[in-house]
Amino acid sequence: MPDQWMTAFPAMFSLSRLSARRSDWNLQAMKISRVTQSGNAVNVAVSPDGRYVVYVLREGEKQSLNVRQVVTGSDVQILPPDEIGIYKGVQLVAGARR
Repeated sequence: MPDQWMTAFPAMFSLSRLSARRSDWNLQAMKISRVTQSGNAVNVAVSPDGRYVVYVLREGEKQSLNVRQVVTGSDVQILPPDEIGIYKGVQLVAGARR
């Protein structure tokens, strides 16, 4: 699978999972944008309210966990790159407090 598909697939998969649960999506108003400029995002999840995007950034053999506030476009690294941590199935849950 080409590297650009590895970047696009998680976003498309997350979007398709969300759209299966939502009947009020306005596809005309939806905006699709890049998560990273490097193309190294390997897992992506969108919060149920669409305000946050959590993504795993691959840096060589290491991965970091990051969150973006959609409105401001600001990114925060939650967990730094680590050789041990491999993050799969990133998910945001409505109402979670932990």
